[in-house]
Amino acid sequence: MDFSATQAQDELSALGRRILTDRVTADRLAELERGGQGFDADLWAELAAAGMLGAALPDSVGGDGFGLAEQCSILAEVGRAVAPVPYLETIVLGAGAIARFGSAGQVTRWAVPAATGRLVITAALAEPGDDDPRAPSVRAERAERTERGGRERAERAWRLRGTKTTVPAGLPAALFLVPAATRSGTAPRHRRDLRAPARRHRAGARADRRVRQDPAAVRPADRGVPGGGAAAGRRLHRRRGDQADDVAGRLAARVRPAV
Repeated sequence: MDFSATQAQDELSALGRRILTDRVTADRLAELERGGQGFDADLWAELAAAGMLGAALPDSVGGDGFGLAEQCSILAEVGRAVAPVPYLETIVLGAGAIARFGSAGQVTRWAVPAATGRLVITAALAEPGDDDPRAPSVRAERAERTERGGRERAERAWRLRGTKTTVPAGLPAALFLVPAATRSGTAPRHRRDLRAPARRHRAGARADRRVRQDPAAVRPADRGVPGGGAAAGRRLHRRRGDQADDVAGRLAARVRPAV
């Protein structure tokens, strides 16, 4: 088995290292910290302009079609520079999952702008005492019918009940992917658009409110749409593997000066 890096990995790694070395300086990090910002929007835009964000995404979202190996190369450089950008959350866990499991409309609405740096996505996977999104304790329930204008109609909404913890990139994110169980015990993909009126909330806070919902986003098994648990499982395995590359990059940055 050949474990050598591909040409694409080498090129993406070199490009990422050059941009991040130039932009992620001690002064810049201090400036962001003084401003209470954990996200460098200017750097994110520059990575998007260089094609770094879309490189390891499929053609369906306007990417170059590379995959996990190339994502790991980019993440290693992000970790090496300790860059305050949500590549893991937005590209790997967000746009990548939507491109694989989402409808055409969801891909156009969410994954395409994420691939070009116009939208930040994150995934709320961890729960108190458990981080397996395939068996979430958070539940998604249909919102009750409401009376409007003398006519009763069902809102296109779900209610989330439960707690998610340690949600990365929560402040700049416009969209959260939240694994949640339904009455049937499945784990559908639940997307919460934080550009809806209930926008502000604390990352890791208890959720018990109505959520404006892309009507095709929640996919219970009783609607005959497979893949809820598969999507959550895929995000879990991708997160663990890519977090390892992020950490490896950070360790390499610390060890190199001492060698």
